[in-house]
Amino acid sequence: MILDGIILAVVIALLRGGTFKGFDEIKFRHGIWIVLLFVIQLILFIVAAYNETVASWIPFWVIVFYIFLLFLGWQNRHVPGFNLMLLGILLNMIVMLVNGGKMPVSVEAVAMVKPETMDLLTSGAAIKHTPMNDETNLWFLGDIIPLVSPYPNQKVISLGDVILNVGGFIFVWKTMLKHRRKRNIGGEII
Repeated sequence: MILDGIILAVVIALLRGGTFKGFDEIKFRHGIWIVLLFVIQLILFIVAAYNETVASWIPFWVIVFYIFLLFLGWQNRHVPGFNLMLLGILLNMIVMLVNGGKMPVSVEAVAMVKPETMDLLTSGAAIKHTPMNDETNLWFLGDIIPLVSPYPNQKVISLGDVILNVGGFIFVWKTMLKHRRKRNIGGEII
């Protein structure tokens, strides 16, 4: 989800004369670990698609990843937008923790956005998600917000995802606008 906000921020920042130079100046703490966490998680999801034992452990590993992301985010809270990203990660982790390690998702919202995935969700075969029901804890923090057409990347997101996305947008926006391209007398960016 955060990728949507980052792409939007890059496009708008470039239109406003922003550059990528600011990224060289960011002092990330343990930055390589953030990348490694996502690579490991991707590998686990690929293996889980072919191995039921690995798939059964995914909820546990997702929570472990969230804990590491919270730690790494806290270490980088000096970076613009990271405090909001931390809050989004925390909200998503909390709702997953109180619902067996899986993100609860509104069945109605999924039916609006991706009806072809309903069988996967309702059968319990979804690795990271579980359908909401009357026993869902903190349902309002789950995936309840449908992003429908004309939005190009249709999906169902949570409040935590929205906050995480805003944080990612602020991070990219502020970083790219640190070093704006100069404008000529006519106002054109040079």
